[in-house]
Amino acid sequence: MIEAVVVTRPDGVVVSWGASIARLTGFTAEEAVGAVSPLRPTGSPAEQDFRRACAAALATGRATYTHTASRAHGGEVRLTTTLHLLLDAEGGSTLVEVHRAAVTRPAEPAGVQSDAELLEQVVGHAVVRLDERGVVRSWSLGAARVKGYAAHEIVGRHFSVFYTDEDRREGRPEHLLTGARREGLARDVGWRVRADGARFWGEIAINALHDPSGQVVGFLKVTRDLTAQKARAMETQRIYRALGHDLRNPLAAARGYVALAAEALADDGGGGADPVEFLRRSGVALGRLSTMLDELMHTVAIAEADADATGTTRERVRRAAATVVGTALGQALDDLAVTHDVSRVRTDVPEVTARVDPLDLERVLANLVSNALRYSDGDVDVRVRDEDGAAVRIAVSDAGRGIHPDDLPTIFDLGRRGRLADDGDGGHGDGLASVRHLVEANGGDVSIVSTPGQGTTVEVLLSHAG
Repeated sequence: MIEAVVVTRPDGVVVSWGASIARLTGFTAEEAVGAVSPLRPTGSPAEQDFRRACAAALATGRATYTHTASRAHGGEVRLTTTLHLLLDAEGGSTLVEVHRAAVTRPAEPAGVQSDAELLEQVVGHAVVRLDERGVVRSWSLGAARVKGYAAHEIVGRHFSVFYTDEDRREGRPEHLLTGARREGLARDVGWRVRADGARFWGEIAINALHDPSGQVVGFLKVTRDLTAQKARAMETQRIYRALGHDLRNPLAAARGYVALAAEALADDGGGGADPVEFLRRSGVALGRLSTMLDELMHTVAIAEADADATGTTRERVRRAAATVVGTALGQALDDLAVTHDVSRVRTDVPEVTARVDPLDLERVLANLVSNALRYSDGDVDVRVRDEDGAAVRIAVSDAGRGIHPDDLPTIFDLGRRGRLADDGDGGHGDGLASVRHLVEANGGDVSIVSTPGQGTTVEVLLSHAG
């Protein structure tokens, strides 16, 4: 599949003819610019197809049709063409034709690039025409949807308004125009700014437009909104980091139990320790490790398929079971016992069941207890309460150093460590992020209260399974 861009007036007269369309059809810019497009001779079926599509584009902003176009030296090529309507400040109209042909492209000389390589999926793109200085001269309906400006609000303004303050200070807009002027095409990916000040993640291609003499007379700027894709990528990264963090507990437990079994075998039973029991516990920990790895693959697949995390949440709620909180806590403490002093953990856990994935609850409790043990020297309290048969409240409290008030709003963010943490603590700021994700994925809520020098309490609220 190859693509080529042509800019025309609604009457079919060519305004700009790029290198790709010249290679595809054999017609040069000198032959095409200023005349009716040679792709559709007057009176031909191709011209009639164009007229119908043009009328639709003028009415709706965009139209797509398939037709047979002429080549310069005989023969024809089958094209699928999308017309984008551009509007200027005076209400004048220009059409951007994006032609697609399913043919094999010959190898191009080094340094020669298509003037439409980035237009892989035309729908949803913002197409803007700039003059040679970067001032917006024409505006499409797609651009209005992506960037939020009406034509009368943006035509006549410099395109740098779409960039962040930092990018403008660094001269990025001017740098991109210079690259497009020199190479014919400039590309970029980064944060862009909508009319209301909101940011979106955009993929940008700026194509130089030439007159018949080869002089640059303007640019065609195409922006693709990739905010949803960026969110999916960030969600996938968060899942990898959070689950990678949580894998350490069963892995450390398995290694620790194997080491204890080896010591018991070397002691030949003299110390009374049962190596078989240690190996059994190691096998249990490895089983949970395997389950968590399966969970990683499953959750990432869902996150990559959904524009947000709602699919993950729906799947987890569907899989949630009536989980005995005390059982999940006992398993979490067993894993932590290999690397932590769990004798400092005091529990007040009545027999109560929560509607939650059991492995998720183990991970939540392991994270909260290990954090409390890490950041305090005294006892850690785990309390569970039945909220009138409607909910289960789990509170993990310590009397440690606490969290600075300014850090509380972001303490559940991935990679966020409070300013009272230090390098000797060994944390990476992923544990609480994992807790929030797992709790919310199971339809619950999590909150935190902390006072520097007095300690921290994290509360988890889950649905009751009674």
